[in-house]
Amino acid sequence: MKPVIALSKKQPPIDPAKEQSNFARAFYDTAANAGIEVLPFEKCCQLLCCLYVWGGGQEVFVLNGKLNRHCMYAAKRYHLQGGEVPDVKAVARIQELMRECGGEKRMCNSKQAPRIPVWALQLAQEYGFTCGGSVTLKQKPEERL
Repeated sequence: MKPVIALSKKQPPIDPAKEQSNFARAFYDTAANAGIEVLPFEKCCQLLCCLYVWGGGQEVFVLNGKLNRHCMYAAKRYHLQGGEVPDVKAVARIQELMRECGGEKRMCNSKQAPRIPVWALQLAQEYGFTCGGSVTLKQKPEERL
C-alpha cells in the first residue's frame, strides 16, 4: 500500500492591517468580558453620547475601525447591547452628556443650534467625525487647547 501524501494548498499572504484589526477586536472583546477597563469610564460615555447624538448620518461611525471598536467595547463593557441590565452609572452619565450636547434639541429638530462641548470637538478631531453643521463652542477657542 502506498503512503498517502497530503499536499498542502498554498496559503495566501497575511494582510497585516486585517491581522491587526482582528487582534484589536479580540483584545477589546476579551477586556470587556473580563471586566478590564481599557478605556476610561468618561471617554466611553463620551463616545457613546457622540454615537447617539451625531452618529446617525455619518459613515465614519461604521467605517472607522478604531472608533467602531471603541464604541463596541464601551457598549459591551457597560452592558448597553441589550439582554442585560445596563450599568446605571454609565446610563446616567451618558444622559448628562447628551443634555450637555443638546441631544434632545437635535432629536426634536429645533431651530436653535446645539452648543457643542469641547470634549466632543476633541473626540471628533481624534476619530474624524463631525459634530453637526452649525457649531457654537461652550468655551473660547484659546481655552480649548
